[in-house]
Amino acid sequence: MIRRFAGTGLIAASTQDYMCEAVALRATGLTVRGHQALTIARFDAIQAAGTAGVHLLPVLQGRTPDDYRHHIEGYGARIGYGAWAGVGSLCKRQGDPDVIAAILDAILSDRPDLRLHGFGCKRTSLLEPAVRRRLATADSMAWSYAARFEGRDQNAWDEAGRFALGVGGCPEAVAFLAARAGWRRAVEREGVRPQRGLGTALWLQ
Repeated sequence: MIRRFAGTGLIAASTQDYMCEAVALRATGLTVRGHQALTIARFDAIQAAGTAGVHLLPVLQGRTPDDYRHHIEGYGARIGYGAWAGVGSLCKRQGDPDVIAAILDAILSDRPDLRLHGFGCKRTSLLEPAVRRRLATADSMAWSYAARFEGRDQNAWDEAGRFALGVGGCPEAVAFLAARAGWRRAVEREGVRPQRGLGTALWLQ
């Protein structure tokens, strides 16, 4: 799939990670360490299959801050200096930005060089400076859910763009990604449906 879309403006893809929320652990019957090992195994398998030059984000998983530090150790040299790396199992913690900040702090205390991407980060956490300043990028599907719930097109890139700009995303980055992926701004006139497109990662200023 990564190779298929490599020529369409795809900048990066994420490894298939194993979430560490309690419900996910119950589903597999495995431990946090087991899910971390499986996440690294998927990273290795995708890298071995080839990504056609698309950056593959390693994803750090865990429940506690120390879990995430342990996962960094498990990746070892796979995560190079200054790497762009994802942080998973955050989406269910959005109501408590201090918990998210503690996880990000633990990661950055061991690897201050990393550029962290927050998966599933919603407005509540992204507007919190303690979280925001520790993330390089973030993504969310909250904008799509809101559009669908309110009767708009949940696949229009404008919806993602409005969300990104609403939480202080970099306008230049939103425009750059739109151009690279060939998105078009929705024409806002009666009887014309918005253009459908892919969502965007949120570059934080």
